[in-house]
This record gives sequence, structure tokens and C-alpha cells, in this order.
Amino acid sequence: MAGGQVVIVGGGVTGLLTAVDCALAGHRVTLLDRGPIPNPESTSYDQHRAFRAFTPGDPIATWRMVAAHRRWVELETLLGAEFYRRVGVVSAMPRARASVVTSLAAATGIAVEPVEPEKLPHLGLPADSVGVLEVDAGVLLADRVLLAATRWLDGHPAVTLRPGVTVTGVDVDTGRVCLADGEALGADLVLVAAGPWAGALVDLPVVLHRQTMVYLRPPDALARWWENAPATGGRR
Repeated sequence: MAGGQVVIVGGGVTGLLTAVDCALAGHRVTLLDRGPIPNPESTSYDQHRAFRAFTPGDPIATWRMVAAHRRWVELETLLGAEFYRRVGVVSAMPRARASVVTSLAAATGIAVEPVEPEKLPHLGLPADSVGVLEVDAGVLLADRVLLAATRWLDGHPAVTLRPGVTVTGVDVDTGRVCLADGEALGADLVLVAAGPWAGALVDLPVVLHRQTMVYLRPPDALARWWENAPATGGRR
């Protein structure tokens, strides 16, 4: 499909970064969103997302995330923006398991180190737990990713951004995208990346998820430390 026409529905991180990849591959891209592009109502439009590569017990997933880590670094250069802060990600886990996890990580070439609870004043760990820090992980400043991708796409001659366009449906058999004003767009490939609204656009069984982000202001005494503190993951 070299040099084909791609229509993408949705101006969140999936739609925008897919548009970047398609443009780099030589395709003509039209990206639609019912709101502005990027859309502040998209699921991916928030302040940050923790990013880590190591997945205990799953080497395939780990290698995939290592590749994703490398790609995020490359994207910073491509898009000309800084949005990946490699401050590390710490996860809490039972102390008895920490040494095993550290050894598994070392076997995949990922640097991790144990961190005692007293060195993590922003966390309250269970008494039997210890922190495990993935050194080269960090946080993606999500809204900056979307803004940088939009700027890059807006300047690309093969990309058309169409904000404020309501899509009413996508014909999965013909690949035609129907708009509220009666216009229909044809394409060689259609990607529906409309998040929780995707189910109303395609006549296919889909499982949709949405998350809620809660932000807290750190205490004044910890504000300076917090700037470069590691992000936190889950207990594994």
C-alpha cells in the first residue's frame, strides 16, 4: 500500500502517532476529530504516564517494551520536543521476591536496583515490601507528546488535519468514513482511534476502557525533591 490514502478517526496519542508513522512511510494521511487536534477530551490527554520496560515473568513483553523505550527516544528527536523524562520508575513488591526480580531484570539487560522504603518519602509501602527501581524508565509527559505530534503533522505536506469534524459511522466493508454533513471519505486504510466513542462508529464487537487520572500537589517540603523523583508503578 505504498503511497496509499489513510484516514484516521481520533486525535489522541494512537491516532496522532499512527499518522506520524504513516506519513514517514510515504502515505497520504487525513486525520479527523470531532474536537480540536489534539483533543483535550481524548483519553491520552493528561499530564504524564509512567513508562517502564521490565515485565517480570514475561520476556517477550519486556523486549517489546525495550523497543518502545527506544522508539520514544527517537520520537523526541523526530518531533523536536522533550517529553520523556527518564527519572526511573519504582515498584513495590514483597521483600522476599525483590532479589529474584532483580536477577531476572539483569538477565534481560535492564538496570534495576532495590530501594529501601525510607528513601521513598512520597510512598507508604507495606512493612514486608521494598521498592525496586527501574533506572532507565520514567514518565511521558502525555500532553506534550500530543502537541509535538500535532505540530509535526501540521507541517507535513502529505497530512491533512481536520478538527471539528463529526464522524457518524465507518463502513467496515467498504472502508468509507461517513461525516455528519453528508460527506463520505474513501481510503485504502481506515483507523478508528476514537477511544470510548469508537463503539458507536463501527458495527463490530469492541471492548472499551477509560481511566481516570487524579493529580495531587506535593507538600512544600517535598516539592523540589518531587521534580526529579522516580515515578511509581504497581505492586507485582
